[in-house]
Amino acid sequence: FTDGFLQKYVDHRQSLKVAEARSLILQNDYHNTVQVGVDVASINPEDQQLGLDDGRKVFLLHQSSISSTAFELMKLCRQCMDEAVEYAAAVPQSEPVALADLPATLYHAARQVLDLYRAIVPVRYGKEAAEVPRTAAILYNDCIFLAHHCL
Repeated sequence: FTDGFLQKYVDHRQSLKVAEARSLILQNDYHNTVQVGVDVASINPEDQQLGLDDGRKVFLLHQSSISSTAFELMKLCRQCMDEAVEYAAAVPQSEPVALADLPATLYHAARQVLDLYRAIVPVRYGKEAAEVPRTAAILYNDCIFLAHHCL
């Protein structure tokens, strides 16, 4: 009985994260934007004059506007990953098998959140992105933001 209960608990945690992501994607206004990244041109101009540019600017996320949906989704993914790491570090090896699978399940939930975004947003806003350049730019910036944080 307890093994089945623990497995249901683990599955329920995953389904809660995915349901939260689904409601974020479907209910948030996709046109509300948030500024993210850094202004690469304004980082230490003295270093460029002295030739001390170390080439790390390539790895910075350039300043752009993304949808608040993508921003909140990335916070949810990071929360899933942080919970998985905290739980994996805190749980002794003698835990039941179902409960020991919780970190991996939370990791998979983070992947499913991103997959849900990939599946829903182009279908829901695809026609608008094809006709309205601002929506296309936001969708592009969202993809760059999510890819940057996945690395």
